[in-house]
Amino acid sequence: MQEPSNKSSYTYTKYKIINKNLAIIGLIILVILLICYLCESLVNIFSGKSQEKMINSITCFFMVVTLAKGLERILNKRFKNNYMTWGRGAGAELVTQKHLGKLGCGYHIVNDFQYKYGNIDHICICQTGIFTIETKAHKGLISYNGRLLKDGKEIDKDFIFQAKSAAMYISEYIQSVLGKKYFVTPILVFNNAKIDSSIRGPRHGVWIGGKGFQNYVIANNKNLFLSEEEASAIYDILKKRQFGYHE
Repeated sequence: MQEPSNKSSYTYTKYKIINKNLAIIGLIILVILLICYLCESLVNIFSGKSQEKMINSITCFFMVVTLAKGLERILNKRFKNNYMTWGRGAGAELVTQKHLGKLGCGYHIVNDFQYKYGNIDHICICQTGIFTIETKAHKGLISYNGRLLKDGKEIDKDFIFQAKSAAMYISEYIQSVLGKKYFVTPILVFNNAKIDSSIRGPRHGVWIGGKGFQNYVIANNKNLFLSEEEASAIYDILKKRQFGYHE
């Protein structure tokens, strides 16, 4: 059995592109610093007294070294920020993808469904319903008091709204193609976090849980029952839409 991979996903691709761009920027700046140093050295060779040449060369050398170290600190911080957002996010999505793969036959999975608002990490279509799964890589304790909190502080993005919007989009798209409205269940998964007891049941229609939680919701859902023919038809139009994205 082939090992699951998400290296072509929106999140992983974004992570790699940002890393590549940061590396290119760093290389360009480093080359510019070296050219400036060489030019200053050549000027010192052909002008001024010997003592002045040495002082100027040493001063220029230490300036280049100082600027290079400053550049290294900045780039390391950028690389770390990129990993904490896109890189770790891609890893969390792969964990969810592997868990969904354990559901077995009869569970149709669409990974990395891209549309005009970004991407939906995973979609599952099966006899127990249609599900959109948004995966987050946040660590800490996730709780709820009207809004989602991480370690007691509000999360800066409205993940519940994001999850609901994704489910609504899929529902509307299926209706536009098949002419029938299906309810889509949104799930929000925090693979690296602990879930507080303040989160029980869906919040604003969104199920929220930790690693593997989506499999539990999918297996126990009672909001919708699909025939195998319906599930296959919905899967087919979503896969076709996924590869034919043009909005």
